[in-house]
Amino acid sequence: MIGYLVWNAGGWRIRYYEEEINGVRFLRAELPGIPDTARGLRLQRRALELLRRNGVSRFLNADISGTLSVPTGPLWRSLAAPLALAGLAIQGISPANALVSLRAGRVDRSVVTCCTTLATTVRALALDIPECEGLTWALQRRFGIPVLKNGGDLALCFSGTESGIDLRGDTPQPAGFSLGCPSLTLPEDCPPEPMLAYFVEQGVIHLPDIDVVAAARKTVPEVLEQPSLPV
Repeated sequence: MIGYLVWNAGGWRIRYYEEEINGVRFLRAELPGIPDTARGLRLQRRALELLRRNGVSRFLNADISGTLSVPTGPLWRSLAAPLALAGLAIQGISPANALVSLRAGRVDRSVVTCCTTLATTVRALALDIPECEGLTWALQRRFGIPVLKNGGDLALCFSGTESGIDLRGDTPQPAGFSLGCPSLTLPEDCPPEPMLAYFVEQGVIHLPDIDVVAAARKTVPEVLEQPSLPV
């Protein structure tokens, strides 16, 4: 079972709630006070112990040490293509005129999915990825798109230390972007990205159900479906 902690300014004791969203059960603990204080840490330990005794094995909170959290990195990287389109929209750049750069440590499924999705939409791609010659050749042959080695109007960073839209690690937080699902009403105080990642993991929702939302409120509601190339 999944659980999560939230903090509020009022009250004197921990309150526990059981929630159900689309048939999936969650346990929530509301803690009074301020986290990262002596009292707050005591309350947090107490809440974690009770949630675990009631079957919670993973948590939506990514900032609690000693707990197994729900990773959001795979979800963000799976949505890299609509994320890139949202980033271009913020800059006022038409995808048909855009050069999008991908920076990664290796060619994996998320990189291939992003490239094959963007290949029918953007002007060109730039791949800063070791041993990506096979992917470059396949993209050029199948889609007729120029694939360069550097440059770009927008960069997606899957790994490494380069700058760009940061999609690295287990819990990336791309600046200025969030994820939402119009078909779901989530509790107001729950961490939305881990919740959506868990729903996708469980097959409750699917990638096309998720919106990439930019700070400027421009959304890309659907993932364009393109057949994957071999990794």
